[in-house]
Formats: sequence, structure tokens, C-alpha cells
Amino acid sequence: MSVSYSMDRTHDQVSGNSTVADLATMLQLTYLQFTAINPDEKSWNSTLANIKNAFQNKESDPMKVYADSVNYILADRSQRDKPLTMADLQHIDYQHLLQMARKRLANAADYTFYFVGNFQEDSIKPLIEQYIASLPSQGKPTSQYRNVFKRPATDVVANFARKMVTPQTTSYMVWASTHIPYTLGSSINISVLGHLLDYRYLNKIREEAGAAYSPGAFAGARMVGDTPDLELIGYSMMNPTKTALAVKLMRQQAELLKTQIVAADLAKVQKNMLKNFDDNLKENSSWIGWLSSWYGKGVDLVSDYRATVKALTTQSVEDFASEFFSKGVRVEVTMTPAK
Repeated sequence: MSVSYSMDRTHDQVSGNSTVADLATMLQLTYLQFTAINPDEKSWNSTLANIKNAFQNKESDPMKVYADSVNYILADRSQRDKPLTMADLQHIDYQHLLQMARKRLANAADYTFYFVGNFQEDSIKPLIEQYIASLPSQGKPTSQYRNVFKRPATDVVANFARKMVTPQTTSYMVWASTHIPYTLGSSINISVLGHLLDYRYLNKIREEAGAAYSPGAFAGARMVGDTPDLELIGYSMMNPTKTALAVKLMRQQAELLKTQIVAADLAKVQKNMLKNFDDNLKENSSWIGWLSSWYGKGVDLVSDYRATVKALTTQSVEDFASEFFSKGVRVEVTMTPAK
């Protein structure tokens, strides 16, 4: 059982989970999370020490530096996404953090509460009335959203070298679009492109060309505040002598999604997606996401899922791929071993 609070650029979130027997205790802790944030200097000092230790280790880990670089470039080098340094940690004010959290949790009307799990409505309702309905509230939301989400306006290709114990080249390509509406259809189609590109990378880059150790791809759609964000992501770890060939094939195989989708590959993707959907229907975490999408964004990702997946054709997916690539940008970051 646990209850925690988190804050990012689009959401404040209180999350909890428990067994059926501990449900009341979880809701009590939720109430306290909103109303009784108290300082714990000992825990804070321990947390800060762990963060500093992680930062020291990060500088000697090329992959962590690489991940920071990819995220920074993908966010159009926004100051909000600039990699933190050890020097930045000196500016953290613990008391200010507590004040921020208390302010953000002061009005429960700013929050939407979702409950998913093994319970009866008539048994959980009195607990919700006791511990959620009684939270401090101003009767209406007071938080104001300001969109700070950014993507590069044009394609970006970045290459850099880093000293490594085991020399290898890593390339990461992201095709991203904020100009296609977030719908059930776009969510399914972008996921299909991710699966298809994963097949292509494995077969064409690793098996046929022998140009990479472990290439792969995945994709997804989400809303970042009020902005749709669709991403198709390809990656490859390769022998440095194979860099040029592998990178060329990564770009080429993505482009071919617009015109050369294999019917057998699409059928395999459809079968796997339907199976995964049936499995996800049994997961609480899936329902939390689906409810949030429905109540928060007005997008139903469940009711017509099966029918939409079954209706896909090679032509419809190729058409979506063409639209996606024409309305997005490509961010490519490649890290090679320093000589």
C-alpha cells in the first residue's frame, strides 16, 4: 500500500494503491497527503545525497549523457528540459518545495479522482464521502494551465562523440507530430507503425545487413496538456564501423512505411494488438489511463478499439504514415565513441 504526490509540467497527481482490506487506510493517507505535508529533514537529506551520487555517476555513463541529450534536443532545447548539473542542485530549497506542494494541494476541486479495482460502489462510497469529499476545496478549480510543451520546428540531426569503455555507436530517431488530432484512430495507427518499423529494423538492419546489435522501434500517442503528441521512435546500437549503413537503413525503412506495408506483417500486428487489448482489460492501470483519456480529453479508447484495429488495411495505414511524416519533424541523435 502506498500514496504519493508528484508534479510535472502538465499535472499534479496523487496516486495510491492498496489491497481491498487496506482501502480505508489508503484513503486516510490520501486525505493526509492533501492536508498534512510536514517537513522531514532526515529523509530529504538522504534523498538529496542519493540524487547527488546519481549525478556524479551519470557523468561517467555515456548512455545517461546520451539520453539527456536526446530529450533536450527533442524538446527544442527548452530551458525546462536542459539537463540538470551538480551545480543546479545547490539551488534547491527544500522549504520552497514544501510550500509549492502545499499550494498545489490546497484546493481539491483542482483534481479529478479515479477509483479502479475490486470493490463495490456501495461499500466505497461512504469512504469517499469521508476522506475525499471532506478535503479542503474552493468549490471550483483555480489552477490555470499554460502550455510550455515544445518540439523543434524543423528536422534536427545531431552527432557527437563520447569516450566509452566498450566502443559502440548509438542512434536514436524520433519522428514526432503535434498536428494530428489525438483520437482512437490516430492512437491505433501510430502504434501500428511502431510495431511494423520494429519488424523492419530487426529483419533488414540486423538479420539481412548485419549492421546493428539490437535495433528496434515503438510508437505512441498522448496529449501533453492541450497538445496532441504522436511519436514514432527508432533506435539502434551498432558496431562503429557499421554506423553509416545502419543509420541509412533506419531512415529508409521508416520512409517505406508510406508505400510498402506488407499485408502479412500488418495481420500479425493486428492479432498481437487485439490480444494485448484483451489482456489490458484485466489491468487496473489500463483502466486508469482510459478513464483519464475519456473524462479528461473526451477520447474513448475502449469501445471501438477492436473494430478499429480489425478495419485496418495496408492502404489505410500507408495513408496515415504519409500524413504523419508530412506533418511532423525528425529528430536524429547519434553518439559515436571518441577516438
